[in-house]
Amino acid sequence: MGLFAPKAALGGSRLPALTGLAVAAAMLIGWPGAKARAEDEPAEPKAATNESPSPPTEAQQGTTTPVPATAAAATAKDPAPESTGGSPTPHRRSTASVGIDLNLEGALGWVPERESITGFGRARVGVLVFFEPTDPRQSPLAISTGLTVEASDLSGATLGVQTELIHLSSGFWGQAGAMVDVIAPSPSLMLSIGWSLFGLEVQRRLYDVDRNPASDELNSFGLYAKLRVPISIIMRAF
Repeated sequence: MGLFAPKAALGGSRLPALTGLAVAAAMLIGWPGAKARAEDEPAEPKAATNESPSPPTEAQQGTTTPVPATAAAATAKDPAPESTGGSPTPHRRSTASVGIDLNLEGALGWVPERESITGFGRARVGVLVFFEPTDPRQSPLAISTGLTVEASDLSGATLGVQTELIHLSSGFWGQAGAMVDVIAPSPSLMLSIGWSLFGLEVQRRLYDVDRNPASDELNSFGLYAKLRVPISIIMRAF
């Protein structure tokens, strides 16, 4: 027993060392094959995760404020009215301005009863009223009324009253008036229309019997082409 005891103890101590050497040799010899098998085997897919993306930060969100669903629905149903770019225009009232009327006219015409060319010069002084319309697309109007003084070869002095209506945008105008011969009192009527500075006038004059030729029947008509100078209108324009 005393002889075998040391051998048994020696064998028991060498077995772990031999086993470790064998394992190391096997690993050195079989490493290339094991490595090749590891490369040939497909990699196992990574298991899917249920991780949700992180919410955006305040910098990513900016300053946008989420709109509640009820507010968005109300906006879609009742859209805001379009802005006109300024405050609403108040209702304009028609305005009138009053000034002094001064008008000069000169004319040449024909009187059939006299069979001759005749002419006259006339001045009017009165009141001039400008009317501004409510709608800016409409033209302003001017109405003037005044006393007239006229001189012609038919009568040395004639006094009268005349009213004139002017459409300022287009330049058209119309006149109507009545006159009285101062030298031999007798009435006369006049009516004229025109554009800008030019117009036509018709007169009907009644004369005293002693002042008419024998062929006249106490009246005569005259047709005139005249030049009109509305001094007040021109001064207002400038």
